[in-house]
Amino acid sequence: MCTITLTGNSSELSCDFFPPIEVSKNAKICLLGFQTNNSIPNVNEKCNKICFTYSNDNKMNSDTYVIPTGSYELNEIEAAIKRLLHNTDTLFELRADNNTLKCTMFCS
Repeated sequence: MCTITLTGNSSELSCDFFPPIEVSKNAKICLLGFQTNNSIPNVNEKCNKICFTYSNDNKMNSDTYVIPTGSYELNEIEAAIKRLLHNTDTLFELRADNNTLKCTMFCS
């Protein structure tokens, strides 16, 4: 049996072998385990802003907020946005839809 360990800090990992591993014609390769931690940021400088538009005295205004870079679960993204909105009257909810693997957002 051969063990291959890959480490990195991006969403893509690869490993090149030279010389190549030679296996018989009927050999099978399987993945026995896959371990990862949530250390790759899913919120970064390219994807970290949320804008809220609202009317005030019949005038449209908008505020843009920046979420700090990090590795967030959905409930942590919701908590981060709520912290940004703590001085406003805005209600905000972010919920997972496990059937579609998408999320729904409510904002008032």
